[in-house]
Amino acid sequence: MKIGSLSDAKLIHRRRKSGKGPLPKGWKLLGAGTYRKAYLSPDGTVYKVDVGGFDNSTNYHEFLNYSNINKRKLPKGWSIAPTKLYSFDDVNIIAMKYIEGYHEDIDDWPVDEIYKHFSDNRASAAFKVCNIMDLHEGNYVVTPRGTKVIIDLGA
Repeated sequence: MKIGSLSDAKLIHRRRKSGKGPLPKGWKLLGAGTYRKAYLSPDGTVYKVDVGGFDNSTNYHEFLNYSNINKRKLPKGWSIAPTKLYSFDDVNIIAMKYIEGYHEDIDDWPVDEIYKHFSDNRASAAFKVCNIMDLHEGNYVVTPRGTKVIIDLGA
């Protein structure tokens, strides 16, 4: 499966680095965190771009997590979004398939339900083996079929 392109990774990196002008035609800013910004390209690929000022390794380590998880079995009902790493000029850009879905709102759940949701013995063990330490409702989406797809594997 083709995920993104090197030319699009370079395009959005240059735009993020310059900070000038509008986004390229058809691109959309999905969100910004402490270390990265996520952009949706016209072809439906999400590009995660380091915001600078850090060691520029967040995407590299996320891709290592993706590679390690991809070799293991996640708990039933969970998957990870297909991901690729583009590296050039000491820059690492994550390209990830955009997943249609919604984020669960667990703010009003009882504490014991939240604990059970993320810590049942099988799921907890599988996530620990896969080195997923930052799993919360903002790091996965629920698809219309009910599959929980992890979209942030940050290290």
